[in-house]
Parts: sequence; C-alpha cells; structure tokens
Amino acid sequence: MIRTVQSDAQPGSEPGRATMVRAYACGMAVATVLAGLCWLVGAVSPEFQGYLFLGLAGALVAGGIALLINGRFLDTGVGDGLAGEGALLAGRLQSLLAAAFAVKLAVLVLAVLVLRQFGVKFEATATFGITYAAASLICQLTMAGLLARSFGRRFTHRTLAGPATGPKPRNPS
Repeated sequence: MIRTVQSDAQPGSEPGRATMVRAYACGMAVATVLAGLCWLVGAVSPEFQGYLFLGLAGALVAGGIALLINGRFLDTGVGDGLAGEGALLAGRLQSLLAAAFAVKLAVLVLAVLVLRQFGVKFEATATFGITYAAASLICQLTMAGLLARSFGRRFTHRTLAGPATGPKPRNPS
C-alpha cells in the first residue's frame, strides 16, 4: 500500500510571501550593487548616469507590481488543492511569471515612450533600457528560483511504502 503525506505547511502561515519579498529584495540588492559598480568605475558617461539610476528605479517599480501579482498565488489555500496536480501547478506558476514579465515589458514600453516624448537622446534611452532590462532580469531569475524552491518544499509529498498487496508476479520458468 502506498500513502502520501503532505509536508507540514501551517495554515495561516505565509512562507510564500516572505520568500517572495526576500527574492525581490535580494534581486534588487544585486541589481543596485551592479549599477553602483558601473557608476563607480565610470562605465557610464556622466551625462547618462541619471538614466542608469532611472532604469534601476523603473525595474524596482515593475518588480514591486510583479510581486503583488505573484503574491496572490501564494496566498494560503489558493494552490493547496493543486499539490497532486504537478502539471496544473506548473502551468499556473508559468502563467504568473508570464504576467509579471508582461507588466515589466509594459512599464519599459511606457517609459521609453515618455522618454521619446521629452526628446531624450538615443544614448540616454539605451542606457535606461539596458539598465532596466538587466535589473528586471536579475529580479525575475531570483524570484523564479526562490519560488521554485518554495513550491518544492511546500507541495512535496513523500511516499511511504507498506507491504505490497495483490497478486505475486509469476516465475517465467
């Protein structure tokens, strides 16, 4: 007989939200450090350094919106019924990550349109776009990795094998 036992996720606790906030903070910290290093070594011309930090701030805002979207899935009870349905759980998680990516893309397009409306030079717009894309990618990868680990712990089942019941296999001789 085979039984499955669900992991010890406490009702009312929110390990998912804490994990997401940690992932968001970690991703933005790494992106901020990298942008700071670019600024310190002079990798960006002084006239475009403001756009470097504007791209970082835009990624921070878009990541926060993505955090709110993904946080709904981690509310206790929303994904609990999907523990045995790995394909359905994976599909919903991919959909949420795609929605977060769509939010980030929409913020980028809107920001580029606003920069063009104000007549910002191409180099400044490129500095903004590259910084935004890099910071968003770092946050997306960090969040996806920590979400996968969180769901791996939250919805894991361990199989306990008992004595086999049923017909015994025949000897082919």
